[in-house]
Amino acid sequence: SDGKWRIMSCAFMTPGKRVDLTGRVLVALARRHPRQAIAWTHIGDGAARSQVDAEVRRLPANVEVTLMGNLPHGAVLAHYASQPVDLFVHLSAREGLPMSIQEALAHGVPVVACDVNGVAEAFDATCSQGALLPVGAPLQSAVAAVEGLLLAPPQERAARRTRAWQHWQTHFDAQRNHARLARLLSAL
Repeated sequence: SDGKWRIMSCAFMTPGKRVDLTGRVLVALARRHPRQAIAWTHIGDGAARSQVDAEVRRLPANVEVTLMGNLPHGAVLAHYASQPVDLFVHLSAREGLPMSIQEALAHGVPVVACDVNGVAEAFDATCSQGALLPVGAPLQSAVAAVEGLLLAPPQERAARRTRAWQHWQTHFDAQRNHARLARLLSAL
């Protein structure tokens, strides 16, 4: 409610995860909105840390960055439970169906991600939980997707958060899925 845009990402810092691309998106976003306070929190570390650090050094003063490094799973969930997050950004070029996206949805956080392998399963047909981008999309497309979601009217942002959580509940909630699997197996 303080007007700050809080963006989160969570991935190992490897070339294929392209965390540095998230940094470039935030550089462009911050320059387009120089009076907008932005906070970027990233969980994860790895071999591409130097590329991410280079992007962090380019960030304008209106962006606060917290690189949390690798954390245990419980600490990631605790972060979601205790800290506000407006948007989850995952621009990886190589994926299956990332647990990090499922965790964001489980906490009602809209997602901007690249459409690679199983990532599209985290979205409904209209991408009402966020935005799904082609892997080779130009930087400005990612900036526009992030910007559009953050600048949406409050009621639209609230509805998107609800749809994110509902999509997770319907498709990824383990208790629900285990019960459904048990019913299917019992029917055999």
